Amino acid sequence: MLNPFKQNSTIFKKLLLLLIIILISNTLLAIQEIELPEKPDLEEFNLEKITSANLADKVIDFSNWIVADNKIYFCSMLQKELAIIDFDGNLLKILSSQGSGPGEFQMPQSVLEFPDQKRISVFDNMQRKYIFFTYEGEYIEDEMINPNNIVIPHAKEKFGEHILNYIFKMKITEDNIVMSPTIEIEKEDENITLASREVTIKMMRLDPSQFSFIYACNDDYVYLSEFSREDFSIDVFNENGEKVKKITKPFKKIKKSKEDLEKLEAKLEEYSEMSKSMGVNQKFDTSNLQYMESIRTLLCDDENNIWIGTYDENKNFCFLIMSPQGKLLKKWVPENSDSSFNIYEDKLIEVYSDDNDEVNITVYQL
Repeated sequence: MLNPFKQNSTIFKKLLLLLIIILISNTLLAIQEIELPEKPDLEEFNLEKITSANLADKVIDFSNWIVADNKIYFCSMLQKELAIIDFDGNLLKILSSQGSGPGEFQMPQSVLEFPDQKRISVFDNMQRKYIFFTYEGEYIEDEMINPNNIVIPHAKEKFGEHILNYIFKMKITEDNIVMSPTIEIEKEDENITLASREVTIKMMRLDPSQFSFIYACNDDYVYLSEFSREDFSIDVFNENGEKVKKITKPFKKIKKSKEDLEKLEAKLEEYSEMSKSMGVNQKFDTSNLQYMESIRTLLCDDENNIWIGTYDENKNFCFLIMSPQGKLLKKWVPENSDSSFNIYEDKLIEVYSDDNDEVNITVYQL
C-alpha cells in the first residue's frame, strides 16, 4: 500500500527543487541597479596636456572625426575632403578627389575605422559606397552597397572580439522619411540589436537630438544611453546583448544660457544652408533644444573605467569617472565646455572650436 506521507514528501522535494532552480535563474538574469548620488562629492583632478594645436589652415570644418593608428581623421561633407592629422597638429595628408571614379567621392558623410580589417573608410552617401584607404591614406578599393537597402553608417569600433556598429536605417515614402538610429553588435554569424527607434521626419523638419544614442564600450561591456534632457540613465550590455546593469542618477532639467542658444541656432542655420546647397530643404526644430542633455558623451579608458560626460550642480560640463564596479572615483572639468572627446590608448583627445570658429585639438595624458 502506498504511503501518502512518503508520496507527498516526494512531490514536496520536487517542488522545492523547482523553486530553487527558478530562484537561481532569476538571480542570474537579474539586472544590477546602480544609482549614483545627485551631487557626488568627488576629488577634482587635472590632466597633463601633451600637445595643443590650432588647425585653422588644415581643417575648416568637419562632419565627424575619429582617432585610429595614432592619427586623427577629420571628414568634411561641406569641403568634400578627409584630413589626416597627427597628435602634434601636423597635416599628414588631405584626400579630396571629387568625382564618381574609384577613390573619388561626392558627399563624404563620415569616416569610419574598420578595426578588424585594419583600414579606414569614407562613406559616400551620394554614391552609396565605401571608399577604403590605409591608415596612411593610400587608396585600396571601393565597395558599393545595395541602393535599395538605405543604411547610413555612423561609427564602428572594436568590442572585445566583435564590432559595435552605430547605423541609421531609412525608409522613404512620398510624405515623409522614417529614420531608425540603431546600435548593434556585429558577430560572425549574427548581428545583435541593442537599441533602435523609429523617427518620422515630416516636411524635412527635425530635432537632431531624436537621432542620438550615446555609447562607449570596453572589452566586456557596452554602455548605452538614449539622448535625454530629463532622465539620467545608462544601460549596460554584455557581448551576448543581454542587459546586465542599469546606471541612474537624479537629474534636474538645466536650461541653456541665452548665449548657448544663440550659438546653437546659428550652427543649425548653417547646417540648413548646407543642406540647401545639396538640394534638400531641411529645417531644424529648436523648440526642444533649450535644455542641456543629461548625458552628453560616454568614454572608456584602458583601465575599463567609464567616463560620463554630464553637468554638475553649477551647470559646468564635467566628466564623472566611474569604475567597472560602479564606484565613482573622481571628476574632471574641461576648460572648453563645447568640446568633443575621444580616448585612444593612454591619451584623451579634445576637439573644439575657439572664439574665431577655428578648429583646435588638445591631447592629454591619462
